[in-house]
Amino acid sequence: MPNVTFEQKTIELQDGETVLESLIEAGFDIPNACRAGACHSCLMIVTEGTPSESSQDSLKDTQKAQNYFLPCSCVPDNDLTVAMPADEDVRISCEVTGKQELTENILEIRLKPDTKFDYIGGQYVTLWKGHHDGRSYSLASVHGLDDELILHIKEIPGGVLSDWLQESVSVGQKVDIQGPAGDCFYTADDKTAPLLLVGTSTGLAPLVGILRDAVHQGHSGDIHLYHGALDMNGLYLIDELKALSEKHSNVFYHASIVKGDAPGGVALGLIDELVMDLAEDFRNYRVYLCGAPELVESVKKKVFLKGASMKHIFSDAFLPPAK
Repeated sequence: MPNVTFEQKTIELQDGETVLESLIEAGFDIPNACRAGACHSCLMIVTEGTPSESSQDSLKDTQKAQNYFLPCSCVPDNDLTVAMPADEDVRISCEVTGKQELTENILEIRLKPDTKFDYIGGQYVTLWKGHHDGRSYSLASVHGLDDELILHIKEIPGGVLSDWLQESVSVGQKVDIQGPAGDCFYTADDKTAPLLLVGTSTGLAPLVGILRDAVHQGHSGDIHLYHGALDMNGLYLIDELKALSEKHSNVFYHASIVKGDAPGGVALGLIDELVMDLAEDFRNYRVYLCGAPELVESVKKKVFLKGASMKHIFSDAFLPPAK
């Protein structure tokens, strides 16, 4: 079996074991969150050996060239010597420039990076509390339109990051981010194609970024944004999205809830079922899905069965932190 060497300690990997699993089992405190290759919080460098292709699939070419890899996705077939990158090589310091409650449990955080930060609306960053605690949050902002990064944080009781952001982080404070990452963003390959954007809870954040970016780039096809929540307390940015749809004739905002009284303009029902009423054929649609994994998979399957091409379905499921 292959060996992995870290900080002068060599560990023999078990069959099918990832590098991250082996290091944690050996007692090393490696920063990590999702353990699914999505958040990039466990990013490391191979100093000797060759990382698996799957452990570099989602990395930038510049990162691959420097032998960065994701140990949570790496089951190597050769011996590896690995190291932690310096924080300053992968993290960017930002100033907190704004905080506001969007709902009783959704917090908006605005950040101003200290250095140039290129991204595309809809991608996500990992926000760090200290060295080891990181969580991924999608960007509602659009590069070139906004001077700040805009994040929507769902407040989770006992949540390491959400409690810290709500209770301890103040405007003017410095925090670190890592990224950007994610493939769920607008591309202007066909500006006439209809767009379908579907999300629940803070899955709205990347959809807002994608919608605003598409409008900014002059997308002429119809754009349908569906945002669902359990009840009216879970819907937010209603006035802003209504205003956007009134300003642009090709933008349509659909809000829905599962229970409670639905006021005018808000549908009552499951969002994955309501979306299916939009069209009999999704063959020409570009589909963007953000939110809970079960929602993403449900809508992905349903639009695919109604003609959507898998290459035109973009999604970033919100994965909970690994235990």
